[in-house]
Amino acid sequence: MKTMETTGKPKFDDVKGHGSRYDNATKLLSADERAELCRWLGATVPSLARVASEDLAANPLRVDYLMHTGKRQLTHVEFERRPTADLGRRMFCYLGRLQERHRGYHIEQFVVVLADGNPPEEWELGGARVRYRVHKLREQDPDSLLARPATAPFAVLACAEPAGRLALLTRVLKAIWDFDYDEGRRKTLVEMAATLAEIYLTFEEVEVAWKESAMLYPMTEGKIYRHVYAEGEDKGRAEERAEMIVAMLEERFGGDPGIVLIAARLSALDRREAYRLVWAAESLDDLR
Repeated sequence: MKTMETTGKPKFDDVKGHGSRYDNATKLLSADERAELCRWLGATVPSLARVASEDLAANPLRVDYLMHTGKRQLTHVEFERRPTADLGRRMFCYLGRLQERHRGYHIEQFVVVLADGNPPEEWELGGARVRYRVHKLREQDPDSLLARPATAPFAVLACAEPAGRLALLTRVLKAIWDFDYDEGRRKTLVEMAATLAEIYLTFEEVEVAWKESAMLYPMTEGKIYRHVYAEGEDKGRAEERAEMIVAMLEERFGGDPGIVLIAARLSALDRREAYRLVWAAESLDDLR
C-alpha cells in the first residue's frame, strides 16, 4: 500500500472518513495512556482523569478523544491523517456541540496531524471563531515520543527521512516491547504502532520490521482489533455522506455556519432521501 510520500499521489483514504483505520488505531490507548498523551500535548491534566462520552448528539459528530481533565474542564483531541479544508469548521461544530452538552465547562481542543498538512490553528466565518492547538507528528523528535508508552506508538510518524521509516518502525517496536509494562498493553501498543506505520510504509515493509524487531507472536494476533476498524469504517461512511451533503448545500446556498449541523442531521437519513430534501429545499431555512 503506497502513500503520498512514496508515490506523490493522494490516496482514496486520505479523506477523514476513509482514513478511519488509522483514526481508530489511536483509540487503542487506555484511559491512563490517553491522559498521558494529553499531558504531552500540553493540556492541563490532574492525577485522576477519565474518558468522557465521545458520541455527540447527531451522527456523524463523534469526537476522537474527550477527557475530563480537571474540575469542569474537558480536553478534546482530533487525529487527522491529512487535514482537509473543512477542519476548522468541524472543530467549531464539535466545540458548539460539546458546549451544549457540557454547559459551564472550559474546553481545550487539540489536533494531531498524523501525516501531511499544515492546518491553521484558528477558523472564523461570519463572526464565529474557534481556536485549537495543532501538533504535527512529522516535526516531532522520535526520542521524545519514545519516552513514555502512551506516545511511543506515534513515534513511527515522527521526523524521519523516507528511507529511514522502516528502521524507525523496527526501533519503535523494540522500544515498546522493552518497556517495563503490562504485556497485554505492550501487545496493544505494538499493534497500534504497526497500523499507524502503514501511513508511510507498505504492509510488506511493516512485516519486515515486525520480524526484525523479533516480536514473540505473529502480526495476525491483531485480529481482536478488527471490530474497532469495522466500527471506524461505518463512521467513515457516515462522515463521507455528511461531507457530500455539505458540498451540495454550499453549491446551492453558499457558505453558512449552520450548514455543517444541517448536513449532520441529514446524513443520518437514507442517502436518497437526504439528497432529495437538499435539492427540494428553496432555502436553508427549509432544512433547519
